[in-house]
Order: sequence, then C-alpha cells, then structure tokens
Amino acid sequence: MSSMLDKNFDLTMVGKNYLSLLYSMEYTDWGKTALVVDDKRLEYGHIYSGILSEMDVAFLETWGEDKGISPLAGIRSFLTPRTVSFSIDKQVVKLGRSPYQNYLELLRKFPNLFGIEKVDWSTVGNEQEFNEFYFSFCRRMSQNCFRFRTLQNMNLQSFLNLCPKTIIDCFLHFKSHLDQNRKLELIPLHQKTFFYLSRGFIQKKLSMRGNELELFHLLLSLLSPCFELNEESLSTQLEDVFKSRGGICKTTTIREWLFDQSKPWSLELSSFEGIIHPKRIALMGGQPESMPIGIQSRSKIFRSVDVQLNSTPELEDFFGEDYFAFTESKRIGGQHPFWAMRKTKGHYRITLFSLMGKGMKIDFNKEKVIKILKKDISTILGTEFRPEVISIEFGREICVEDNKNDDRLQSFFGKINIVDTSSPGSEVKLKNVHYFGPLKMGPLGLFSTLMEIKEGIRVV
Repeated sequence: MSSMLDKNFDLTMVGKNYLSLLYSMEYTDWGKTALVVDDKRLEYGHIYSGILSEMDVAFLETWGEDKGISPLAGIRSFLTPRTVSFSIDKQVVKLGRSPYQNYLELLRKFPNLFGIEKVDWSTVGNEQEFNEFYFSFCRRMSQNCFRFRTLQNMNLQSFLNLCPKTIIDCFLHFKSHLDQNRKLELIPLHQKTFFYLSRGFIQKKLSMRGNELELFHLLLSLLSPCFELNEESLSTQLEDVFKSRGGICKTTTIREWLFDQSKPWSLELSSFEGIIHPKRIALMGGQPESMPIGIQSRSKIFRSVDVQLNSTPELEDFFGEDYFAFTESKRIGGQHPFWAMRKTKGHYRITLFSLMGKGMKIDFNKEKVIKILKKDISTILGTEFRPEVISIEFGREICVEDNKNDDRLQSFFGKINIVDTSSPGSEVKLKNVHYFGPLKMGPLGLFSTLMEIKEGIRVV
C-alpha cells in the first residue's frame, strides 16, 4: 500500500468527488499509485455532476456491480427523485417524473415534435408497458456501454440496436421534425427555445443544432425521471473503497506546480508532505480557480453566478423543492442565456449563466444579476417580487456554446488545450495533464464524462 512517505505517484488527481475517485480506482486496480488531492479550487457544479438521468444511474450501477464497488452498486440509496420544470416564454414544461408521464407532458406542449398534429389520447399507449420498455432499455444500453463500448465505437446505431420500437418511433419523429423544419426555418420559436434550454441544462451545451447521437440522448434524458445525487455521502463511501485498494486522499491546496519539458515534474502541497512527483496529473471539475493551469477552448464559455435568496412564502408556494430552469427566446445567443434554481438548506440558490470574459469581476455583475432575476421571477409569479439576497458569488457550473456549422459528429469531444499559465505571455501546452469536465463539450453531458473516465488508464 502506498503512503505519503512515497513522493512518486503514477497519478495525482486534482479535485475530489465521486467521479475522480472512480477514475483513480482504475489506476489502483491496475497496480498503479494514485493520490487524490481535495483542492477546493477545482470542483464540479451540482447541476453537472449531481443531477442524474436513468441512463447515468444504470451506468454507474453496472460499474459498481462489475467492479465490486458496493456503494456504487447501491447508488439508488443515494438518490432523491425530483422534478424539473423548463420555463420558456411563460410556458412551463414539467418533467422528471415517470417516462410515460414525461412523454405525455411533451405531447401536450409540443405535439408536432413527435409527428402528431392533434393528440389522440386513446392511442398513446399503455403506461406500464412504456415505462418497462424505457427502464429495460436504459439498463441494457448502460451495460453495453460500460462493458463493450469505447469513445471510438460509440454511435447512434449501437443504441438503436438495443432500443424498443416504441422509443425508436418517438426518436424518428422527433429527429425528422427537427431536421425538416430546420432546413426550412419553420421550427416555432417556443420549440427552438425549449430545445436550447433543455440542451443547456442537460448536456451543458448552448446550441440550436445537434447531431443524431446528441438528439437521441436529449430525448432519452427528457423522458427520464430526474434524480438528485447525494454526492457528499457517496464520495465518503467511495473514498473508503479507494483507500482499501491502495489509494491516498489528501485535503490540501497545491502551492506550486513545476513542469519539465511540458511534463509534470513536481507539485508542492501546502500540507506537511511538501513536494511530490506525479507522472500524470488529472483535473476533474469545472474551471480551475487561482491555479497556474489554463484550459483553452475555441468556444464561448458561460460561467455560473450563484445567487442565494431567502426563502419566502411566495417562492415556497410556486417553486417548492424541485428544479426550475428559465429562459426567454430573446436570450438565445445572449450574455445571460438561462438560469436554474433549486432549494437547498432552507434557501433558494439560483445559478445564472453569464458569458465569461477576461478579468470578469463579481462586483461588476451584482446589480445586473439582481435586476434580471427580479424581473424574471416577477414575470413567473405574476406579481412584483423583491428578492432578499443573502449572497452573490461565482459558482462552479460551466456551459459552453457549441458553434459547429453542421450536425455530423466530427469527434467525441471538443478541442481544448491545457497550458501552463505561471509565466504571463508565455503559455506552454502541457503533456500528461488531462482534464475531464464540461469544458471538453462532450455530446452527452455527464454521460460523456462517465464514458471517458470508465476507460481510465487505457485512455491515457
């Protein structure tokens, strides 16, 4: 078993969460040494890693069963069912319940998305059968992806081969409607806005376009129940498993990063252990904060501004305990594309996505953010709302604008560079430093990251 007396590590993971622990376990299972550094300057946002679909849950469940990781095999004990409401131009679409109930809600609000001009409710189908088809498919698909699929051989056909006809028919109508009407620019504005908002919330990509794999994943996610993961409890139990397999966790900050010929040479920890030497470094989180590491993307990046509001009777009555995502059609392509809200610890936390710029300061955004939220919530409630703001700060969530010009899947992830920013004006592209998170623009949101980290040591 490794100890902190050993200064050399095959992998040093920066950022402690259930995903980084699973990735690091892949190293220890191969007989490699792994250190997870719990540096609070790099974390995922809760929307990215803490809101799961049935596909995500079934994938993690399979991972736990196949790898003998009991907390992961029992992941459903860490989940709380939630609903999520998408509000677009005063229309609210409430999802996150059973697949059948979600399908009915989509039919009510967007019937022609599924090739139906007027819904004949007598022909919609059997609820129990529809739900069983959906859950059985998610289970088979997740097992197939975990056991047999890689990033290189993952495509739409591999999913459709396992898919029941009922869901294939839904998807083909969904895709056909979007394809035909996009070419003729006939998609109604409220449908475009819903597509834009749901992709942002689910896949963390802001775009009016999508390749067929992205569309299929989006539809499956819209049909899925919504689960809130207790990340802290799961991570605590996974940490015990990781340590039992020879891994080490350390809560500290990294004081200094040194590279030699663009490769990791040493990290100086703020704790008494001092300097360590990693062969590889992995970063798991959103955007690194106050670290001499930069992640360069060609796309526009939207960072979250987190606003905490006092709970009031009017907020309680309308929003309750579940998730609420809001936008307007006029915000598509704008600086503040959407926001999402949830109740946490007796308060309401709003995550407003804001276009990231150099030298972005929270003080410059406070007044504008409060003005936006006051107007939006007043519109939603139908009465003037005066927010009781507890705090405003930059959050961990990241959304990326997908500006591709065609719908073909050119590569599974977007192009990023990881660079050493310790010397201003002389940024050096790094080797053997890897990033896993929303800045890579995976087509399937969290599921893309799950697919990447399950390959573990084999992808690096």
